[in-house]
Amino acid sequence: MSRKTRQSLKPRQSGLPEAFGSLSLDGRQSLGRQSIGRQSTGRQSIYGRQSMTVKTIPKDPRPIRDKQWVSQGIKSLIASLVQLGYPNTLSPKQLQTPSQKEFFGIFKFLYSCLDPSHKFGERLEEELPFLLKSLKYPFAESINKSHLMSVASLQTWPVLLASLLWLVDLIMVFALIMVL
Repeated sequence: MSRKTRQSLKPRQSGLPEAFGSLSLDGRQSLGRQSIGRQSTGRQSIYGRQSMTVKTIPKDPRPIRDKQWVSQGIKSLIASLVQLGYPNTLSPKQLQTPSQKEFFGIFKFLYSCLDPSHKFGERLEEELPFLLKSLKYPFAESINKSHLMSVASLQTWPVLLASLLWLVDLIMVFALIMVL
């Protein structure tokens, strides 16, 4: 008994493999590429390629989630603020879970060390990410408005502390350059 393979009733009119498009009944060729055994992860374009609009945020190499790093960072930040002449007194306990007002006060002070003529707007939570980007903070993309609305959260504070420590380092580098 011989086996016959079933043939498609639709005639192939193109030399291209079927995965690269097919002809419709009215003779026009489809531009979209059909999926071949895997799920599409991006948006399909009319040329058959997927457009990938995924934005990758660089990961901070510092161990910012480590409790010891956070407590050392807080001590370093307080020492630097005292050295720079920060007008308010801060304790390490206050900076374990700082308020939004305390964080914004520290940020304004540090930023004014870099640009004394800058006038802050009313909505610092919208302005701060832009200011960090303008200073070329490498991890500015990891800070957004929602982070600034919940400064003291366990997920947010280490990221914001790292940005303040970077500002302190930037101020110290500028101070060294000015001395030379």
